[in-house]
Amino acid sequence: QSFKQTISKLNDSGVSSENIQTMLSNFLEDGNLVNEISDFLSEINSNVTSLMLDSMIDGNFELYSQVAGTFRLEKDLTLVLSKERVDSMLDQLYNWSLRYKHRNIGDLILKLFQWSAGVETIQAFRSRYNKVLIRSGRKWPLELYLFCSGVEKECKSIDKDEIELLFEKMISLHGADEVNVWLEYIEVKKLLKDFTGVGDCYWRAKKTLNPSLVEEFINRYTVSSLS
Repeated sequence: QSFKQTISKLNDSGVSSENIQTMLSNFLEDGNLVNEISDFLSEINSNVTSLMLDSMIDGNFELYSQVAGTFRLEKDLTLVLSKERVDSMLDQLYNWSLRYKHRNIGDLILKLFQWSAGVETIQAFRSRYNKVLIRSGRKWPLELYLFCSGVEKECKSIDKDEIELLFEKMISLHGADEVNVWLEYIEVKKLLKDFTGVGDCYWRAKKTLNPSLVEEFINRYTVSSLS
């Protein structure tokens, strides 16, 4: 109850991000209020949600890791994000990713990519995912790459160079362990009417995948080719 009363007062007061961070830190010392934060977030004014996001990104990783996965950002995300805020959030998340391994970093980056794909131009979206996924050496969760490739596939005219660059990066990081990467790449080659590329991908997959996955790949490729 004390948590809810404190948050409610923020709606009508100009509370700094630093003070919000201090408040969250104090509450989280108890260790039992993460669910309350999640349950109550939907009732918080979007301006306060904005301050809370800033307090996480500007604050320390320990605090971020405790609360980031609980936030229900979908409802208010489009209200509180801007190009400048996404720029700073992606930069901070990328820097943290070099030092910490935490699933929620990838989850929040995916939300930012989803925002970008929905409101920005395809060129701006490409600039964001190229910076995080292509130019970095980090192995991100597969769903980040597949989301971006899905956006590229929905373009009226698929940019062959961009989508192949994305898939080649995907293969270099996930190609040995993920059958879906190869099946998706083959589908893209078909959309591009690059039928020589389809055959090349098929043979590369058989050589690259872990031996235990080759039979699954062949079976699924055969089924997809017949459908």
